[in-house]
Amino acid sequence: MGLFNGRGKSRDDGTRQAEAITRFWQWWSDEGMARSSSALADAEPSRIVAEVSAQVEAIAHDLAWEFAKGDTSMHRLVVTADGDPALRATARRWLDAAPEADVFWSYADARPPMIDIDEAVLELDSVRLPLAQTRVGVRRSGTRVDVQVHHPRITELNPGAQTTFCFLAIDAAVGETMTETWIGELQPALVAPIDGFGLSGLRAVVRDLAQEFDGDARWVVLEGTSQLGPVRVLARVPLAAASAPTLDEAVVVTVAYEAGADGLPTDDAEQALEGFRAHLVERLEEQGELVAVVMTGGRCELDFYVDSTRTGAAQLTAAARAWSGKVDTQVERDPGWSRVAHLRG
Repeated sequence: MGLFNGRGKSRDDGTRQAEAITRFWQWWSDEGMARSSSALADAEPSRIVAEVSAQVEAIAHDLAWEFAKGDTSMHRLVVTADGDPALRATARRWLDAAPEADVFWSYADARPPMIDIDEAVLELDSVRLPLAQTRVGVRRSGTRVDVQVHHPRITELNPGAQTTFCFLAIDAAVGETMTETWIGELQPALVAPIDGFGLSGLRAVVRDLAQEFDGDARWVVLEGTSQLGPVRVLARVPLAAASAPTLDEAVVVTVAYEAGADGLPTDDAEQALEGFRAHLVERLEEQGELVAVVMTGGRCELDFYVDSTRTGAAQLTAAARAWSGKVDTQVERDPGWSRVAHLRG
């Protein structure tokens, strides 16, 4: 009963949020946009803060928002999950309902990179930290990059503020979405990294990494061992919730297959699994994505992520019955894709 109660509550929350999003954009169209434009033109943004905050909080209490410069518009309104996986889908649904951008306003559900990053200054614990003085050390780690962040004044910050500076500096350089998608471990460096470079250089590194896995290279093969023997994994790249924020529900389909002596599928079993995979993807009808396949010990686990406000989970559960052998399907909320985090290359 708990499972059904939980899913019912999720649907109710989704309906409530959808109604709040509709009300937000109606308010924005009726008066919010004009009042915000006027406040910014008068250099008095505080005049509109309380009203925007009330409208955003009506959607979800912990959403963050800000006004920023647009790339092709005068202003940009950003409503963001602020790093909270549970709110990414809500922020994206807010953005999906936004009006078309124009020369005055554009909209985003994640903080974009700063346009003039070398002119920006962060202030933490009363310490001013010009971003132009930041140096980073980068190490490739599979499909992500681990980053050490140094600033000449970082030792003046307490440990918590040092970590905060790292995240703020990287977000400023590559934007919130690229940080969550392509950055692995992020650590403060009290000494400048050998061969370190500035934040503009980090932008180029992350851009090149994203391009490397664009198009046909969006899947990687990983191999390892477990208590059951050899493990073969096919994993989507990037394997990060920020790359598909509305896919907040995990559907795990596990089937038994004919295995060879090593526990991996025989040629016939592999062909059958490929057909089954294609069947599930087709029946999903683009309401989600297959993000990983794990094969070991005669069992194949197919990890899907779907939009919890739609019918993808039910369609996959029904479609999985087509497998001729033993099959098990589990559905759970997982907005941060924590189930597959260990499969990131």
